[in-house]
Amino acid sequence: MKARAAASVLILLMTSAAPAAERFSVTIRSGYFQPSDQVFRTIYGGGISWQVEGAVAFWKGFEFWAGAGLFSKDGHIIPTGEPTSVWLVPAGGGLRYVLSAGNVSFYGGAGILRDFFRESNFIGRVSWGRWAAQFEAGSRFLLRKLWFLDLHFQYSSCRMKPADLEFNVGGFSIAAGVGVRFE
Repeated sequence: MKARAAASVLILLMTSAAPAAERFSVTIRSGYFQPSDQVFRTIYGGGISWQVEGAVAFWKGFEFWAGAGLFSKDGHIIPTGEPTSVWLVPAGGGLRYVLSAGNVSFYGGAGILRDFFRESNFIGRVSWGRWAAQFEAGSRFLLRKLWFLDLHFQYSSCRMKPADLEFNVGGFSIAAGVGVRFE
């Protein structure tokens, strides 16, 4: 229920800001996710992640953003070596400040995510969700009038205990993508 309420508030903020917005953008990224937790890294390691994001510029360089990502990986249970797989979907939104200098923009911001976690192995399936903090920085390079290249760095932290083991499903991510602005 809390997740629905938070998502509803975020959607309301973005749609209410849209008519007065300077611009709206959509970005699709792919990159490398490196979990910060040693146990998580030992079982799954890092790997490719995907992200999609929408952003609304609303006032003097500030943007609301909302997006989701996906990290899916196979690993091996410690110490048995049995196969296991994880599916991690962070979804949320936040606020960032964008500083533009010609065809290049730099940004930094923070947000709140709901990390949805699912692990499947011979023991069974575990699903869990928790709130997480995210911090980000990046740069955009204008390619054409409306298209841009995005280089994105982010860190998130989210401690979970879906079964007997507690771990952090957050970590560092570096990604590149392409976006389009609607002015």
